[in-house]
Amino acid sequence: MVMSGMVFIPEAAASSGRTQGSCGENVEWNLDTSTGQLTISGEGSMDDFGDGDMAPWFDVRGQIKSAVIGREVAGITAAAFLGCCELESFAVEEGSAAYSCENGVLFSSDGLSLVCYPAGKTDTRYSLPEGTHRIEDMAFELCSDLEYAALPESVTSIGRDAFANCISLKKVNLPDSVTDADTGIFYGCDQLKTVNIGIGLASLPEDTFRRCSGLKQVLIPDSVKEIGAGAFAECCGLRKIILPDSVTGIGEGAFEGCGCLTDILYCGSQDQWQAVDRDSGNDALENAALSCDQTQPAGLYEYMYQDLSSDDWYYDWVVYTLDSNIMQGTGDNTFSPEGQLTRAEMVRILYNCREEAAGSEAAEDAASATGFSDVKSGAWYEKAVAWASS
Repeated sequence: MVMSGMVFIPEAAASSGRTQGSCGENVEWNLDTSTGQLTISGEGSMDDFGDGDMAPWFDVRGQIKSAVIGREVAGITAAAFLGCCELESFAVEEGSAAYSCENGVLFSSDGLSLVCYPAGKTDTRYSLPEGTHRIEDMAFELCSDLEYAALPESVTSIGRDAFANCISLKKVNLPDSVTDADTGIFYGCDQLKTVNIGIGLASLPEDTFRRCSGLKQVLIPDSVKEIGAGAFAECCGLRKIILPDSVTGIGEGAFEGCGCLTDILYCGSQDQWQAVDRDSGNDALENAALSCDQTQPAGLYEYMYQDLSSDDWYYDWVVYTLDSNIMQGTGDNTFSPEGQLTRAEMVRILYNCREEAAGSEAAEDAASATGFSDVKSGAWYEKAVAWASS
């Protein structure tokens, strides 16, 4: 649970170090400290451990490396595993009517809902399986290694604090299919730099990007009518935002603490801007330079890169490489679509493609020594050259 940007741990939590006990009326838990395996067994629903009620294994959470869910167990939420930062994988006993697993990630039995992504999983990239409809509350919270999450068009709903405090998360795309989003989805993701918001959302919920200090520019699609309270609060790096003329209300403190905001590009008239209902705590909007009658960009990347246009024949392919983190811009708000590649750039693209195909940081184990005198230690292409030459 998130409170004031921190995970709330009650003072009453004792240090008894129990390794077994009850976690529901007919559900038991047992931790094998020699292997780090937590087994949840029995029949029926586990207790609800949300809203500050910590799971009974909370005191030994640092010893939990894997969790096995019994076939008759139900009622599990990600809140039960909050703070289990060494948890690397889930497994479900065969025959479960409630749950399933894919690559150690816990899903509902039908695969429609992602219940919990293990916080100790070390992959830096994760692509949700096609067919996933919902990301449950707190599903990715405190996943400290995750840098990039790819959501398929099948996702329609995202729960409360779904990616909260993912301190390494840099990039997320919310597809057009997402029409339902709860509060605090990206709360405290202070490395988040790029978010592509789809056109399915009619509002940005409360605290959606609160304390995302790495955000520098945001394009809000013209489907959005309301920006919720605290939606961009304490985004201290935010400098520029494009607001569509569809926005009619901005909630209390939506831009509170955005002291670096310098430019508002508004896609409506001055009169329309004056008619927008702006609650208190949004002084940053009044202090920034306002430019009205702007053209709504077709997408985030057309806005970010001045040499890209949605009319370009290669535009969709460029979007794919950017969304997949295969390529990035060349600086100064340019992508240089007609530029020439160096050997270093080419090998880095191939390296990134290998990671994308594997869905994780597959090439991370490449030796750092390249054997080439002109490849400097620590260069942005060093690992890629080492991988290609191995």
